[in-house]
Amino acid sequence: MNSFIKKIKEEVIYTGFFNLKINHYQDAATKVHEYLCLESVADGVVILAETDCNQYVIIKEHRYPVNKEIYSLPGGRLDPKEPPIEGAKREFLEETGFEAMSWRLLGEYYPFPSVSDQKIWVFWAKGLKKTSEPQHDPLEQLSCSCLTLQEIFHLDPQEGKLDSTIPMALFFKSQLTEKN
Repeated sequence: MNSFIKKIKEEVIYTGFFNLKINHYQDAATKVHEYLCLESVADGVVILAETDCNQYVIIKEHRYPVNKEIYSLPGGRLDPKEPPIEGAKREFLEETGFEAMSWRLLGEYYPFPSVSDQKIWVFWAKGLKKTSEPQHDPLEQLSCSCLTLQEIFHLDPQEGKLDSTIPMALFFKSQLTEKN
């Protein structure tokens, strides 16, 4: 793809969980435009964990930016230089107290590429065993439950209580199933 848009300047105006940047681009007519971006300090992982009874581990967590309890999959941010599979195992244990015997990478995606460069790695975990109590971060208010696929499909996305991790992971798993 040949682009006539050229980055001419970048300013980092905040560093933290994400770095907030203002990029200045010049279009084909040489007009300058500002574009606000969130630069990811760390990629994330999501785990589609399936029990022996064909249920999936679902997290219900209070999310501060939307001030609601949201259904999602276990997961979180990778530590610096941490391989995605190791981060997935660590986050799964911390949030649920479960470990898994079998792990498979399903895919990766960018949840909000118009604003952020953060990549999410999606793993499928099976052979679950409860090995400890969850170790939540101080601001994590979450609970864990196991739902069948049918129960997941009955979660109402119109209520705004479902994040993108669940449909993306199920999409990746369906692609895997179609190929086999």
